[in-house]
Formats: sequence, C-alpha cells, structure tokens
Amino acid sequence: MMSPKHLEGYVNKFAGRHNIQELDTIDQMELLAKYMIGKKLSYREMIS
Repeated sequence: MMSPKHLEGYVNKFAGRHNIQELDTIDQMELLAKYMIGKKLSYREMIS
C-alpha cells in the first residue's frame, strides 16, 4: 500500500524512470549521478 504522505515521491520516482527509459544504462547512471551532486537526505528528513 502506498502512503499518501509519500505519494508525491513515488510519482516523481516513476516519472523520472519513464523519462530516461530510452537511454542506455551508462547514460542513465551518469544522468542520475549528475543530479545527485550536492543533494543530501537525512534519515530524520526521510521519516518525517
């Protein structure tokens, strides 16, 4: 069951996967790594 609290995150995750599905695996990983630079999610933020 999906939690309404986290629904936006689930939707964003699947939309992101859909938008990069035509890229090969290496290109997908490079793109994801590029957008992770400077991002940090603490456990406390994740569960709040």
